[in-house]
Amino acid sequence: MPLNTQLTFNDLINSTLDKVIKSTVTDNIFKSNALLDKLKAKGRIIQETGGLAFAEILLYNPNDTIQFQSITGIINTNPQQHTERAFYTCKNISGSIVFTVKEELENRGNPRLFDILETKTNAAMSTFVDQIGTSLYGDGTEMNGQSFGGLQLLIADDPTIGTVGGIDRATNAWWRNQVKSIGASPTSAQLVTGMTQLMTQCQVQSGKTPDLIITDSNYYNLYQEYLQDKYQNTQTVIGDTGYTQLKFQGANLVLDPKCPTNRMYFINTNHLAFRHQGSSLIVKEASQRPINQLAYVTLMYSYGNLTMDSSRVHGVLKP
Repeated sequence: MPLNTQLTFNDLINSTLDKVIKSTVTDNIFKSNALLDKLKAKGRIIQETGGLAFAEILLYNPNDTIQFQSITGIINTNPQQHTERAFYTCKNISGSIVFTVKEELENRGNPRLFDILETKTNAAMSTFVDQIGTSLYGDGTEMNGQSFGGLQLLIADDPTIGTVGGIDRATNAWWRNQVKSIGASPTSAQLVTGMTQLMTQCQVQSGKTPDLIITDSNYYNLYQEYLQDKYQNTQTVIGDTGYTQLKFQGANLVLDPKCPTNRMYFINTNHLAFRHQGSSLIVKEASQRPINQLAYVTLMYSYGNLTMDSSRVHGVLKP
């Protein structure tokens, strides 16, 4: 569709939106989301360079040629099949910021114009960030299956059913996460016992220990109750992030209001990633003036998904 542009005003829109997004929104999306923040710190926010799906190479079979034997023994050289691939569909979340010609004419030459632009941008990006944060905990069926495949899919309450990354969990036990049930109304002591047992379950390979635990307010408060009974509360704010965290066996334990009720996810961030297409997590295109609209339209999108290369190193604590 041909476009009619007014460069001066478009430049104003683009420069204002770039400033707000770079200085505020990009930081806030990590500061307000412990999962993305931790993945970023680990270098696990990964930019891809094309393709219809994200591929993760999985290491799941041991090498049965490794064995003790005499120095003159014949070394086993049988070919080994160690790897499998999981494929995760790229998912798109997109939206727009619209500034009408009427708003331009009414505010031309007025410093308030910048405030209007910033307000529109912040409102749109706040919604963008909120929807991404919510989707990270979903099971991929939201929005008619177009949302991200979140923790309820990757670290499922029942990992013996369903398909993740194109691999059927019903017939591939090695592709199942850990689960620990603690009952509908646990005490703080029962919660911690369950946490300890689940942490052990997740350590199925040497050195592979969950380093991030995300939970809802119910379990978070119950864990705080346990700490207050046993020790001095060690709650801390991490840098200038928008969340607080506790500690459990060396892992960061974080409250996220978007976490499903009465769930606690044990995550090994070395084996979880957010992969995306495009130059950044959220891409903003240049503002344009459609020929059939008295408006300036700025499109933005995020094209990506959560992926993992090992399932059994993660776990979920549930009723």
